[in-house]
Amino acid sequence: MTSAAFLRLLKRLGTGDSLYFISARTFMQVSQFVIFIVAARVLAPAQFGMFALGSAVAILLAKLGEAGWREYVLSSRSPTAVASATTAALISGLVSTSICFAAATVAASLFATSEMGWLLAFFALWLLPAGISSVQAGVMIRSARVRALSMVQILGELFGLACSLASLNAGFGLLSLVYGRLACQIFSLLAFVSLIGAPRLIRLDRATASELIEFSRQILATRLIAFFRSYGATFIIGFLLGPASTGLFRAAERLVVSLSEVLAETVQVIAWKNCSRSLTQTDERGAQQRFLAREAEYIHPILLATSAPIFLGLALVSGNVIEVVLGPAWTPAAAVASLIAIRQLLLMPGFVTEPLLATMGEVRRMPPVSLFNALLALVLVLVCAPFGILAVAVGQCIAAGVSLSFQVRLQSRYAGVAFDRVLRRAFPILPALVAMAVAVTSAQAIATEENRALWSVLALQIVSGALAYAGTLLIVERLTSHERSLLYRPVTA
Repeated sequence: MTSAAFLRLLKRLGTGDSLYFISARTFMQVSQFVIFIVAARVLAPAQFGMFALGSAVAILLAKLGEAGWREYVLSSRSPTAVASATTAALISGLVSTSICFAAATVAASLFATSEMGWLLAFFALWLLPAGISSVQAGVMIRSARVRALSMVQILGELFGLACSLASLNAGFGLLSLVYGRLACQIFSLLAFVSLIGAPRLIRLDRATASELIEFSRQILATRLIAFFRSYGATFIIGFLLGPASTGLFRAAERLVVSLSEVLAETVQVIAWKNCSRSLTQTDERGAQQRFLAREAEYIHPILLATSAPIFLGLALVSGNVIEVVLGPAWTPAAAVASLIAIRQLLLMPGFVTEPLLATMGEVRRMPPVSLFNALLALVLVLVCAPFGILAVAVGQCIAAGVSLSFQVRLQSRYAGVAFDRVLRRAFPILPALVAMAVAVTSAQAIATEENRALWSVLALQIVSGALAYAGTLLIVERLTSHERSLLYRPVTA
């Protein structure tokens, strides 16, 4: 979503609507996570890897099919914006669908098994309604019907979840996962039609088509960069190491990223709302920058206090988590999951960058940095892949560290964020993390000596780690000075 459109959206959203918005996104992540767990227990790593490759191709084509048409609806004041965007979504969706059917035909002839061909064929059926539903979601947001939109998304996910689980139980294998997505998309489209009417098409004149293409080009470039950063490793590992390695890497990544996406979307909504307040505080650029800097210096320590125990805790218990949740066949993915958890922790501060720079009118600084970071991540995957998926995960951590340094520089230079103050205020987190690590490793040692069941070992680790972290954080927070306190909110004068 463009920064201007998102700011307008947030001004319309009240607290209740924001809660519905976040709840829908959270439920969607939980639903996908449940499907992932059940599928991992039913499918072999090679089958799961095949689905990951097919899904990556479909998501790339979906990005091309959606192409920013929802954002066009949100940002355009033209009375024909919705009809124009729907027509564009239909055209680009048909192109993406045709490409996917062609890929399905090629895959059916190249792969020894016909499953990949059928997988891409069903994904092709998913692409066309996905683009039109995206436009309809934009209409719902523009007309301030965020609660209704959230309910449609939740019910659609429930319908898709039920379809996937029933299909897995019936023995349809990896095709069950695409059945669920297709069912969710069809349900959502029918729900939108019942709420706001059937999509209306329009004949696009040359001027409107040029405007749509120019708008789409800007949105699409950013999204393709993000896509290849997220899915580039999947393609490269699949090509160099095969579906089984792809399945193990993608399962480890999915386990961690499911938590990361919930945190990231919540952080971004909070950051956008807080940053948008600066537009009502003052028109003077210097005062606006000071306001934004103080908001960021308040958000960052709390973000770190929330995300650090989750990701570092997951890194410590990843072996037990994977064996309990996914099963013994996935144990080789444990070390990869630990490294991916560290990668996600390094990437978390970057989710505050876009709201800060967009509010300051400096969002143009982001695409070159994002492109460099994405290219670096892909180069490191290419370099590391011949040495196995563990080496790929190490390379991803290095790329995330470089990305973090760029995010810190962007926020410091263009939004005035003082990260020395952020680190001073985040000091109570360090002893709390040490206490958590000691508690988790001690719980593992004690439980191993007593020969407990693995699920009870994991439960003991989680409970003891959480209590040690929270208790130590509260004690250190109580002992620190006022301005070094984690919860201290800087003056925004």
